[in-house]
Amino acid sequence: MTQNVIRVPQECHTVEKAMALAKIFSERKEFRGKDPLKIRLDEGRNSHAIVGVHKRRLTVTCSHITFVGKGKAQTTTRGGFSVTNQQHGTFEELAVMNPRAGEFGHGFYGGETNVDVLKCAVNE
Repeated sequence: MTQNVIRVPQECHTVEKAMALAKIFSERKEFRGKDPLKIRLDEGRNSHAIVGVHKRRLTVTCSHITFVGKGKAQTTTRGGFSVTNQQHGTFEELAVMNPRAGEFGHGFYGGETNVDVLKCAVNE
């Protein structure tokens, strides 16, 4: 990992594996405001499937993390993210597409949750 960046699929094959690695890194190093941990998702309309446990949502397990794509027309996740009581999460330049009826995109919960969603699209 260079410059606090985990690349999907180059360094981790899936977003879930990148999140698991991010949790380990955040336990060893404190990431802060201008120096967050980034999970950079490569281009792909259907290449980033979220397998999450509940309604195809990946649980974000650490604060000061940024998920960044190559643009909402170039990077799509199939499934969303669930953030509960984590601070300074950011989602940038992504499209979130729900793979099936009854499944959800992003979910933000808890009074401590602080998330920015920048230049993103939620489809279907």
